[in-house]
Amino acid sequence: MTSTVILTAVIRLLVGGVAAFCAIILWPRLRDAAWMCIIAGVIVTYGGIVYDMLILFGVLRGNEVVVSGISIIPLAFELLPLVLYSIGFIIMSIKKRKF
Repeated sequence: MTSTVILTAVIRLLVGGVAAFCAIILWPRLRDAAWMCIIAGVIVTYGGIVYDMLILFGVLRGNEVVVSGISIIPLAFELLPLVLYSIGFIIMSIKKRKF
C-alpha cells in the first residue's frame, strides 16, 4: 500500500468524521423530518467511509453478502445516503409549497 493511498484514507476519515460529528451535534436541535433524513445520510456516508477503510486495511474482505455478483453492503453505503438526501429534499420542497 502506497503512502498516497494511506494519506487519502486518513484524510477521508478525518473530513468524514468532522461532518458526521457536526451532524450528530445538530441531530437533537433539528427535529424536522427533512433535516433528520439529511443528517442520517451524512452519518451513513461516514459509515461507508469507515467500511471502505476496513476493507482497505484488510480487516474485512468486502464480499460478505453477494447477490447476483453484486456486493450488497458497499452498494447500500453508496445508494442509501442519496436516497436519504432525496427524501429530505422532497420533504423540504413539499413543506415550502403553499397552496
